[in-house]
Amino acid sequence: MLAPNVTLAVTTEIDLGQQFPLVLPAAGSGGSSGGGGTPTTPTTPAQPATVSISVANDWGQGYCNNVTVGNPNATPLNWTVSFPVVGAVYTAWNATVSQSGTSASAVGVSWNQTLQAGATTSFGFCANR
Repeated sequence: MLAPNVTLAVTTEIDLGQQFPLVLPAAGSGGSSGGGGTPTTPTTPAQPATVSISVANDWGQGYCNNVTVGNPNATPLNWTVSFPVVGAVYTAWNATVSQSGTSASAVGVSWNQTLQAGATTSFGFCANR
């Protein structure tokens, strides 16, 4: 049963990537004292993950690289990165790697897929030339 003279309002969905998003009252709403304005949530587009690659081992016919992925955003990020590859990737760890021609893409596994704000994770791969 609803209490008399109580107004229910439906607000915008909360992005699950933000635990407590900033909600500002609409112009002319009179702040938190009411006034009929619709709350708005400012949004900033997420920037892609950063990636850096370093050679771990090179034996001529093949090599292994370490890759560091970073989240430059102020909110969590589910990451996917692309990078160039010489040869054919034959193994990878701490990420799922797929290759098409001279380009590979990697996505995190269950425990490192979501990077918190400012966090980094690492994975590696080996390829034959």
